[in-house]
Amino acid sequence: MYKGKSETRSKERVSNKVVLQLMGDYLNQGRTLVQDNFYNNIELTKTLLSKKTRVVGTLRKRVKYVPKEILTEKGMKKGDIKEKEKEGIIVANWKDKRAVRFITTVFIVCQ
Repeated sequence: MYKGKSETRSKERVSNKVVLQLMGDYLNQGRTLVQDNFYNNIELTKTLLSKKTRVVGTLRKRVKYVPKEILTEKGMKKGDIKEKEKEGIIVANWKDKRAVRFITTVFIVCQ
């Protein structure tokens, strides 16, 4: 639905606004949101985590605030994984035939 051009410009990404609007009633309920790489980014993940909503999904190759050493495929062989965790958010790069970059706030502890 198009509501016309806004007089004030927000610095928040349009995709973030869309996700938060669609999730509206489901926030703060301990749910997990699975997203594709168009919507996923660090800022949105932090916002959702603060609203008790976990996130899992793929990331685009060029995304802000993700360490370059995680995104690079240089020297990776099939089955290799690089990951970094900060503030409850894991960003990782897994190599199969191609690299698969993903972000998650869902942790499984194995013993």
